[in-house]
Amino acid sequence: MDQAVRAFESSLQLEPFNIFTRKILVESYSPLGQKAKAQTEFDLLLQMTPVARHQDLRRWLMPALARICMETTKHTKNTKGNGRPRAVLAQ
Repeated sequence: MDQAVRAFESSLQLEPFNIFTRKILVESYSPLGQKAKAQTEFDLLLQMTPVARHQDLRRWLMPALARICMETTKHTKNTKGNGRPRAVLAQ
């Protein structure tokens, strides 16, 4: 997965306004837990997309963004007050 992400990132150097590549990156950053990168790409997509299509874009990318939020929440719940991971018992 990391290799594919690097390839898509490289392709943006040739075509920085390729919205399909940016959509793929938002979806690819999600399982890698790279929330900031996914958010940055999503924000750029919104800037490149006509306002009338924003809702369609959000609906299409919502599953990827939701996974990122769930991973962030899961990490926050599994840390002590000092930010270090705490033991989580297997169920």
